Amino acid sequence: MSGHFPRVLLFTHLAQILFRKGLIFLLKSVTLPHKFTIMSSSTVFYAIGHFLEWLLGLVYDNVGNVFNYACICLGFFGLFYWLIQQRKFNDIAAKNPDQIK
Repeated sequence: MSGHFPRVLLFTHLAQILFRKGLIFLLKSVTLPHKFTIMSSSTVFYAIGHFLEWLLGLVYDNVGNVFNYACICLGFFGLFYWLIQQRKFNDIAAKNPDQIK
């Protein structure tokens, strides 16, 4: 009779191990419906960051340095427009003696 006890103990121990591993496998494989998904704010912000990194990388690979050159040209155009307008305002101010200088 004493030889029967360790076999039962071994069988129950193996059953417990298999049950735990099976339960862990089931818990890992079961996913909750979308409305019950628990997310932290960092998950959302990292997702937005990865999306923007992908999008800007895609745009920059296709555009290259054209955007940089366009910004430089637009800056010089704005500078010369401002200087021409400032010269006009200075000429008008020089002709008007009633302005405070």
